[in-house]
Amino acid sequence: MGTKGTRLPSALNPINVLNPNNPALLAMGPSLATSYTAAGGATTFGANGVGQPYLGWAGQMTACAPTMAQALVPYPQYCSVLQGLNEGHGTSEYESFQAEVQRPFQHNLFLLGSFTYSKLDTNASFSTQAGSGDTGTGNNGEFSPYDELRAWALAPDNVPIAGQLSIVYDLPIGHGQRFLNSGGLKDVILGGWQISPLYRYEYGTPLWFTSSSCPTATLVPQFRESCVPGEIAGVPARLHSRDGFNPATTGGRYLNPAAFESNFSTFGYTGFGHAVSNVYGPAYKDLDTAITKNTKIGEKVTFILGANVFNTLNNHYFVSQGDGPSVPFVNDVAAPGNSFGTWNGTVSSARNLQLVGRFQF
Repeated sequence: MGTKGTRLPSALNPINVLNPNNPALLAMGPSLATSYTAAGGATTFGANGVGQPYLGWAGQMTACAPTMAQALVPYPQYCSVLQGLNEGHGTSEYESFQAEVQRPFQHNLFLLGSFTYSKLDTNASFSTQAGSGDTGTGNNGEFSPYDELRAWALAPDNVPIAGQLSIVYDLPIGHGQRFLNSGGLKDVILGGWQISPLYRYEYGTPLWFTSSSCPTATLVPQFRESCVPGEIAGVPARLHSRDGFNPATTGGRYLNPAAFESNFSTFGYTGFGHAVSNVYGPAYKDLDTAITKNTKIGEKVTFILGANVFNTLNNHYFVSQGDGPSVPFVNDVAAPGNSFGTWNGTVSSARNLQLVGRFQF
């Protein structure tokens, strides 16, 4: 199965930004952050051949500083990058192989299994292009429209391999079954039980990386370009096998700092990384179990009592169970305390028990 998405909602092309690849702008360097109203500001403007866009502009700018960068954007009177909320410039590509097997067996047993091998690339999903500066679910809106190719990457919730196996087993006890089928109180108490385990495996989701030490983005936000580190060729990205990390026994760091670029001190350089990397985090495995008791009350009414046990084995994995995928390890190469690559405490949900009772007519 495959799909192709076009004209998807996106945040790729705001219209009030500067071109970070323009040599003339890069030659001005940090001077682009100079305010016209600062001491010597007008002189710096003049030395770079930049003037006020119109008479009284500097005094009018109260929402943001009247910097050289702001004077040079297409609409200098507006501090926003002027992102169109109805922009539809995004695309996506999804390819997959999917298989499913259903098999009823004798003696009250039914099996359902599924397997998916897939890949989803996009530059405009909610996860990768929701808004500038939000790195909660991918490097959102952090690439200039003049550097748009870097936004094309794996979707941060892409799971390349997923498998699921569910079993439904009616216990052979009670009316119409092999054992204790004589009716009466024994049938009411012991009959009608069903157990349904559900096991799911997910390979994992890709990680993304950023740098909070980014002079270019800090000094000139008008570039709408943040620092996104790339991976150093030939250096292992992980210090352990993908699923071999245990903070209690293998040390507190999962990612290898030497595998990612971290120096963005040169003005105008923002890295060669993409919105989402090809480095995958640990796998996720889950066993849920449902236990159900069906009790007939007359001919038309059935009382159903159930217990649903989520994460039956109470296992914990380094994945997020919140709103969208998130990185379970510190992904900022400039994080304080040299904490890049360490576990940030994100873990899958603990075991949860849900009791359900209902009458079915």
